[in-house]
Amino acid sequence: MQGAQGEEDFAALLDQATSAGHLPDPWQVVRPDLRDANRANSDLYIRALRSRLFSLGYTDDKELKLGDLTPVLSAAILRFQSEARLKPDGWAGPDTKQRLQQLVSFEEEQDPEGWDIDEDPGDLPAVQRAAYLRLYTLGFMDWEDDAQALARQPSCDPVSNPVAREALRAFLALAQKLGLVAAAPAPVLSVPVLRLLFGHDAMIRALATRPDFIADDDNQKFIDAIGRVELWLLDYDVKLAGGDNTHYRLAASPRAAAGTQRVDAVQDALSDLRQRFPKANLPGPSGGFLIFGRSLKFSSQFFALTNSLNNAHEEDAANEAEVEDQILAAASSKADSEDIIGRLNELASRVWDGFKRLWGFLKRLVKAATIAIKDQVWRIARFISARARGAFEFVLKAIEIVHRGSVYLRSRVFPASSPDVAILAFGRDFDVSFFVSQAAAFEDVRFIVDKDAEETHFFVAASRILSALVGIILEVVKIVASNIAGWFLLLLALSRIAGRIKDLVEAVGSIDADSLKTFDTRDAALFSNPVR
Repeated sequence: MQGAQGEEDFAALLDQATSAGHLPDPWQVVRPDLRDANRANSDLYIRALRSRLFSLGYTDDKELKLGDLTPVLSAAILRFQSEARLKPDGWAGPDTKQRLQQLVSFEEEQDPEGWDIDEDPGDLPAVQRAAYLRLYTLGFMDWEDDAQALARQPSCDPVSNPVAREALRAFLALAQKLGLVAAAPAPVLSVPVLRLLFGHDAMIRALATRPDFIADDDNQKFIDAIGRVELWLLDYDVKLAGGDNTHYRLAASPRAAAGTQRVDAVQDALSDLRQRFPKANLPGPSGGFLIFGRSLKFSSQFFALTNSLNNAHEEDAANEAEVEDQILAAASSKADSEDIIGRLNELASRVWDGFKRLWGFLKRLVKAATIAIKDQVWRIARFISARARGAFEFVLKAIEIVHRGSVYLRSRVFPASSPDVAILAFGRDFDVSFFVSQAAAFEDVRFIVDKDAEETHFFVAASRILSALVGIILEVVKIVASNIAGWFLLLLALSRIAGRIKDLVEAVGSIDADSLKTFDTRDAALFSNPVR
């Protein structure tokens, strides 16, 4: 599987993955002008997209179970784009995904100054809807109300909506009490207010150091709400915003007879966390502890633990390979791999959320060696899904850049060349010729040279990414049973390369991973050289 054969195997795996709907179709991503451009994304992506638009009130629950693009979803995408100051093209591509991340995610894009919105973001209906949803989720509205009342609101702006205004006023008073702000600002969606409301990590850091705040009865609804969010991000089966978290499961009775046991999912999750991370000192025999006769579900130790799990994503990736090896070991078992594949097929609403805490969770477990990684199949599936999709965006760009670079090599003229300024060209033996017009300005010539130097760096970085990916596919094939679906092997390979892309790109120098992903190959013709 070396050389051309390795490339053919990679292409075959890619075809299997895209035809099954597990990964985007790279050709439709490269050519978004194709009809029905949303099909460039996988069914999993579309279900996640639909879930977010539902949360913001752009669709109803009848759409939630559908995995394909529908006229209702297309209309919702267009409406969201128009209300979020995006180009209303109906294509839910990277820009739309990023804006949804900014407005719905609890982990990403928490500072509105980085949302790339020229005017005041609080004026946008989509931002107002997101603020309304966030206030509801954090317990500042009546959880007995229909959560989908959001879809029926004529306006979610606190200036004109009294429910939203009072909820925002209550949140700002609590933010002051928690020490997030010196004085509560006016209840309007200004940038500082949005920074407080969407600054989830800042709330967690504050709660980790404020047991007095957590013990205050007046704060219990907020503590319960934000604690549920943290458990949800860690992939525990808890419901947000007042949802019923009790369920029944089979259990052995004291007489060893089968029976049912009523379980509180929140308490169950806290008990599991305490068992897995004994050094975190989570209090209480059942996930809580008694103070003045009442049980606290969440403690400052709990928030300190989740904060540390979040921070683990930002630390160096010293044992990243160890976690990946454990995942591959689990996938090498046919039974486990089929279970992971099944879980991957079920993923939807949280495929963009909880990755930072999930990664920290898996790193801590592997490092502590307290449990086998195989009992974390659901989390492994989410880990693979999130890492593979993120890496695949880089791989798509690398394919595009390498393809364009090969066109340059065939044409033997560098892309930034301009006949009336300067031309960089090379012969069959790769000797480089540089022709400069006597009338050309120095700045224009320098621009062409710098542009071609930049193009060369991107081409080298993209080639390294594809070379490393093919090598990892070989590595994965050797480790994992050969009867696993080809697309799953590709997912594993993409997940394994995700942590290496930054190093591969930055080793080239002059560029970074983010600039590679955003590099626009349309600056010059993609499939033809502009110089004749």
